[in-house]
Amino acid sequence: LRRLHEQNLKFETAEEMLEAYQTELFKFDQSYRTFILRSRPAQARGWDLLKALADRVEGVYENGFLQPIGVEWSRLLDAGFLNTWHADRFVAQQDFYTESVKPHLQESGRKRAYVIISDALRYEAAQELHQRLQGEYRIDAELDAMLGVVPSYTALGMASLLPHDDLDYSASGDVLVDGRSSAGTPARNAHLSAAVGGMACQASDLLPMTTAQARDFTDGSRVIYIYHNVIDARGDNAATENQTFEAVEQCLEEITDLVKLCMNKLNAAKVWVTADHGFLYQQEPPSSVDRSG
Repeated sequence: LRRLHEQNLKFETAEEMLEAYQTELFKFDQSYRTFILRSRPAQARGWDLLKALADRVEGVYENGFLQPIGVEWSRLLDAGFLNTWHADRFVAQQDFYTESVKPHLQESGRKRAYVIISDALRYEAAQELHQRLQGEYRIDAELDAMLGVVPSYTALGMASLLPHDDLDYSASGDVLVDGRSSAGTPARNAHLSAAVGGMACQASDLLPMTTAQARDFTDGSRVIYIYHNVIDARGDNAATENQTFEAVEQCLEEITDLVKLCMNKLNAAKVWVTADHGFLYQQEPPSSVDRSG
């Protein structure tokens, strides 16, 4: 990280920058989130012990990372990456099903696929989830990244992860998957059922189920998409956006429970955990200069 910072966070190509984030730069976001989450209880009690340190961390994170990395990313977009939006090293998000899930199913007619999609689970949080699953639960977990769709927002991100031949917009701006609406769990359930003999459900419905209930609920479906919404539900609401980092912690705990449910109750051999998009967040409000940049 020191080496990357000393080179002023400059990169030759957008793909080089993406690879740097995947291997090292994510630690800036992860460390900041961890510090804020752990220091908030002390600050809430009015203790001054961490105030000076918290102010310094905030300044370093904003001025030493967010601003320069944002400027560099904008430069690379303007230099042509936005027009091509392709990186050889990264699978495109809209190819997720074709590149990841479909090959698994083709290995055998008895194979099933379980896909957990957590709204706004960004890469650095997924990296922590990966470490938890490998460490505490000794699950053989792998971590990789995709190149998300643009614009990056829930409706398009969710649609891109479904099996499809075509993505389009309706006249009213709704995202269409193979000509049909993909908004909401019922629409995604209908699409998965028709396209691949699958189903869609909410994590909040599946988590409380007993083993018998969960097996009966998913019986007959080869592909099970499980939608989970904790981070975006709080972070996208002005009244609760300051709880975003607490939501990440809750999210990681619940996804861990979902993975174990799929493996232990549903006998899943393989579970994918992915997201529609990520998020940017800092504890202090951005200045007027930041908002206009």
